[in-house]
Amino acid sequence: MIGSRGAQSIAEVAFAPRGSRRMRRALALSIASFCTLMAIATGDSVAQHSADTGSAPPPPPGPGQITVQIVTDSPATSIEGIGIALYALSPDGRPGLTDAVTDAAGRVTFAGISNDPKIVYLVGARYAEIPFGERVAFGPDVTEALVEIRVSTPTDQVTGVRIEEVRARIDWMGDRVVVTEILTLVSSGDRVVQLSEGDRDETIFLRMLPEQARGFSAGASSIGDGLAFTEGGVRFFGPLYPGEQHIEYRYSLPVSLDAAASG
Repeated sequence: MIGSRGAQSIAEVAFAPRGSRRMRRALALSIASFCTLMAIATGDSVAQHSADTGSAPPPPPGPGQITVQIVTDSPATSIEGIGIALYALSPDGRPGLTDAVTDAAGRVTFAGISNDPKIVYLVGARYAEIPFGERVAFGPDVTEALVEIRVSTPTDQVTGVRIEEVRARIDWMGDRVVVTEILTLVSSGDRVVQLSEGDRDETIFLRMLPEQARGFSAGASSIGDGLAFTEGGVRFFGPLYPGEQHIEYRYSLPVSLDAAASG
């Protein structure tokens, strides 16, 4: 477990140790959109990714095809029947969405889609209840693309994990301030870390907040993460992927209007 001291005052809003490293295996989309992808791929019942788009249409048609190959760290593990979601984001912001399941070789092909290089495709899979994903775009005059999604059985061993950076944004709202914190975690391992939320004594990190903190909630990029606020501290249970990952949450603090006016 990584400990982190709480903010002593609202003026203490950020710190960043020297150095950072790029994500070794970047997830292509925000956690909120990614969780929606995974829910659709596995048939879970959730709201659509955006409240104003309703049910997303299929990706735009064309001569392109994307083949997805699941690669696992255990050759003996079955990779057949894994739900795969394909999300297309056009330059004008229009979404497209479809899904399929892998064959016995852990492969599935999405054919008849646009190969417009300006369209970004996000590919998601859920393995051992953990979402994995990649992004891909066609090159000019290219009609075929292969995407490998490397999945792994999660571990509950929290080693080689550190908080690389903490950033905070403060918004004044009447008699309180809303603090948004974004933590950059770095995991040097090669497996996803996932802890049971039922065991509050085990957590990937513990960050204590001021005693007056109220209204805790996950941030827009961390919807679906195993975040909890108990006994005055923020706890994170995963999933934590190899490389770099951002965890976002917000809370409010009361402000004395008399003190603010006199200051």
